[in-house]
Amino acid sequence: MDNKESAEQYKPAEKINTVNLTDQYPSAQFFVDACFNDYQRLQDNYSKIYEKTNIALAFVGIVLTIMLTTLDFSSLSKIMGSMNVGQLLLVLIEIGCCICGVGILLISAIKFLYLLKGKDIPVFNSVDVRDAELYREDNETAAMWLIDKYTSVVFELRPIVEKKQKKFDSTLTMTISGIILYAISVILQKGGF
Repeated sequence: MDNKESAEQYKPAEKINTVNLTDQYPSAQFFVDACFNDYQRLQDNYSKIYEKTNIALAFVGIVLTIMLTTLDFSSLSKIMGSMNVGQLLLVLIEIGCCICGVGILLISAIKFLYLLKGKDIPVFNSVDVRDAELYREDNETAAMWLIDKYTSVVFELRPIVEKKQKKFDSTLTMTISGIILYAISVILQKGGF
């Protein structure tokens, strides 16, 4: 009776000590899907940068056209007339904001055009999957091979996408700055100074 009671007491302890490791950690096949999703996400981000650049370039073109058609340098004629120092300063600020706004917008349009320039990017070579040796391996080994291929491509692709995104963001900031400067010049001009 003592043996039965002692055996029953140790059964829960045995269950705690025996842990099935396959239930605790995801398999390599699960990581293949995660690596593929990461790769797809980077590819999609790279494509979206081109889409956003096209939209931004069209917007800059429209705004630049409006700016150039509404340019009015009548303020230059005011400089020749009699003005006090305050009025002269405001007219010079107006002209400076107008020229800087248009100039910055032209530069941002050129930068957007450079962003559209294609670059060779690393991609997953799906032909490698057709290797007959790979089909002879077990699922875990084949999954690890795929994880290695996706991971190496992602490490090469991620800096390229990040660099292109930073260039897009800085060019968009430049565009907004140019529009704001031009708006300030229009406000100063319409203010009647």
